[in-house]
Amino acid sequence: MRKSQKQDILEFIESLYEAQEEIKNMLDRKNLAAVQKMLGEYQEFVSALGESIERFEGEGQVTVSYIREYCEILYQIFEMAVNNDVNENAVYKIMRKNLIKIKNSVKNDIPVRKEVVFFPYKASMWDSLESVYLAALEDPDCDAYCVPIPYYDLNADGTFGKMHYEGAEYPQNIKVTNYQTYNLEERKPDAIYIHNPYDGWNTVTSVHPGFYSSNLKKYTEKLVYIPYFVFGEIKPDDFETIEKMKHFCFLPGIIYADRVILQSENIRRIYISEYRKAAKANGMPEAFVNKKYLEEKFLGTGSPKFDRVMAVSRDGAKVPERWKKCLQKPDGSKKKVVMYNNSVVALLKNEDRMLQKLEQIFSLFKSRQNEVTLLWRPHPLIQSTVQAMRPKLWERYEALVNRYLEEDFGIYDDTADVERAMVLSDAYYGDWSSLVQLYEKTGKPVLIVDYEKQSKAAEDVTGMGADRSLRYCNFVTFEGRDWFWDINYGALFFRETYLNKVKKVGKFQKEKPDAYNNVILFDRKLVVMPCRARKIMIYEIDAKEFHFIDAEIPDISEEKNLFYGYAIVGENVFMVGNQIPFVLKFNMRTEKVEKTVKLIPEEKREIYFRDTVLDNNELIVPAAYDALIFEIDIETLQWKSRKIGQSKSGFSTVCKDKNSIWLFPKDRGAVLQWDRRSDAIREYEIKEAGFRYTPLKPNFHSCCYLDNRIWMFPLYGSTVLFFDLKTGLISKDNAVNQYLEALSLSCDECKFRAVQAVSGNIRLLCQSTGELISYYPEEDRLEICERGNSLSKEDYLEWLYEKKIIQILKEGEFTAEEFADFFISLPDEAQETQMQETDNCGVKIYKEVSSICL
Repeated sequence: MRKSQKQDILEFIESLYEAQEEIKNMLDRKNLAAVQKMLGEYQEFVSALGESIERFEGEGQVTVSYIREYCEILYQIFEMAVNNDVNENAVYKIMRKNLIKIKNSVKNDIPVRKEVVFFPYKASMWDSLESVYLAALEDPDCDAYCVPIPYYDLNADGTFGKMHYEGAEYPQNIKVTNYQTYNLEERKPDAIYIHNPYDGWNTVTSVHPGFYSSNLKKYTEKLVYIPYFVFGEIKPDDFETIEKMKHFCFLPGIIYADRVILQSENIRRIYISEYRKAAKANGMPEAFVNKKYLEEKFLGTGSPKFDRVMAVSRDGAKVPERWKKCLQKPDGSKKKVVMYNNSVVALLKNEDRMLQKLEQIFSLFKSRQNEVTLLWRPHPLIQSTVQAMRPKLWERYEALVNRYLEEDFGIYDDTADVERAMVLSDAYYGDWSSLVQLYEKTGKPVLIVDYEKQSKAAEDVTGMGADRSLRYCNFVTFEGRDWFWDINYGALFFRETYLNKVKKVGKFQKEKPDAYNNVILFDRKLVVMPCRARKIMIYEIDAKEFHFIDAEIPDISEEKNLFYGYAIVGENVFMVGNQIPFVLKFNMRTEKVEKTVKLIPEEKREIYFRDTVLDNNELIVPAAYDALIFEIDIETLQWKSRKIGQSKSGFSTVCKDKNSIWLFPKDRGAVLQWDRRSDAIREYEIKEAGFRYTPLKPNFHSCCYLDNRIWMFPLYGSTVLFFDLKTGLISKDNAVNQYLEALSLSCDECKFRAVQAVSGNIRLLCQSTGELISYYPEEDRLEICERGNSLSKEDYLEWLYEKKIIQILKEGEFTAEEFADFFISLPDEAQETQMQETDNCGVKIYKEVSSICL
């Protein structure tokens, strides 16, 4: 029984109580003739009540049996009145007692059934409501109806043109009710769901006026609006983007809706803010703009469109026969498929450029049709919109569509089933639209068209920089190759010394690009030190094989960086903790952890150590948090610590010459020279060399000793310096600084990493430019090496694909040709959809709306 029907019955029972009072009054007055007449009418009312309940609930309902018992009692009372044998008080009590019994049974024994109706208009937009409808069907106490409604093209003068009704185009599992048979005024559903918010505000199409939100609200307790689109996620402080979309936030369907369901909490906050501004500007009463009302009205529960993508991916897609020849190679294997989508807005905005782009796209995919298929799926409103607004443009566009169909090298998909196209395709290519947000859920890449053909960098959504620059801590050179671990992309690479090429070795790290850092060469293999990883990586150069050794560091948080500094002694490498207070001794020949020592009691520090040097069989490890030096015996790993200098925040790096240890305080613009033999310490202020010091930052990333000079390379410092051991002077006069000055680099930029002194020169990775340079101190000459130092486009695409952290690229960084060729090269198993798990939004929406509204 419906809630409204049950309420009507309870109200009818209340009227029976009033009738009982009238009968009692007549009994008290001994007016038995009037009593007999009233009892007869009263019994008819009670019988009608039973028939009504039986009609709603069927035979055998317990409440109906109580009503029949009551009718029998009423007949007996009537007979008593005829025979003038009535006990007034007893009659009244028995009547009241039985009516209470019936009322309680109505309340407790008759379940309430909800009725919800969904009024979609375009079948292609049904996915915005479908999972809520399916959730309603699963509710045994709910009757759900899908009632597609007609819509009209609008003529130039705003009058209604051609009518469309798409009730026959819905999925087979959806039971469609004809809008002409669903009597809204009689049924008065508990909730109505819509996805068209425009009423009469649209200039291109309009649903039938009888289904405007302003009219629907008259016949339901709760009107619920769910957008037929999804946005790319927008932050509430992204004012430029909000300005472009705010018109969606104040439309008739939103104004009249009791609940507005949005894809996320961020979008909800934006809708609340923009709706409130527009409502105030339009003079709406305070009751409709106050915070509590709006917090209840807008819900960020999620979009059912996400559910539809996942459902189709799980269940598979039915492929039309005419498509199959385009999806298969001659040998029966599957072709790669690129879904191309063009939007209404882009066509109206670009016109000639889009038509030219379509010509190029046809040519591209026609030339590659044996390997890859173009699945062209235009926006479903292109024809009606462009015909109405720019008929000449439509003629030119339609000619291209007809040509594409005639040449028959790809698929043209103008059906309502957008999810099928998403499942069948391996990549998306086309305009930015709400479809992109859905396509991201498949985990497959997206390339956005650039009609202006400007050279643009790929969208930097990783936070790592979209110029593909490689970033590494060190490199080792072996047989004409520089080997390094890149901490931007998380993979081992080598650079051909004499070729302009960088090549990736093995797979990209899936979760932590900075899993490793420094690379050490030993006996034709590479030992790669763990940073965020918990195992030491070994790469056999000749066998081209990886294996891993447990670092055996107990009870360390996954968020801690393990090691950074190191020293090599024979076949052993000593790894010094970075965010852990440990030193590890690892035998590179036996590949065993021989010993681990803890330098200090457990303390919560951000960074413990950075670098180390070897001096007379002792590791010299400066602390990065205080003016402490740890001296560690490399045989016994026994250690002692001592204070050096006045630094209160430790040292950033360390190196040694023939006689001294050189230390660089983080909190001072100075360098310390420590002669361990005499224990003499001398401090040199480096401000006299024009050095700009950045307080409390590691001003120097690296230092090295070469040709009687201590070279100092900045991290936050402003200048490359050297200390001349012969003259005792610090200078900034060198070709490296001229290079920096020519680039106008500011002092807060990270200048150099991977500093390596070899064969009379210093090789440097300039992080600001991504260039690898060689500096020859004796000649004061700098060379920008003509060799690659950025990820290839092919590897960058592979990284994006494998990482699954972002798939959205823009033309300019990657051409359509490169994009297509990349997917042709992928192995077949890489085509499988990698869905991003999402909650069942439809179930959540249905439950939340039901609990609040019904």
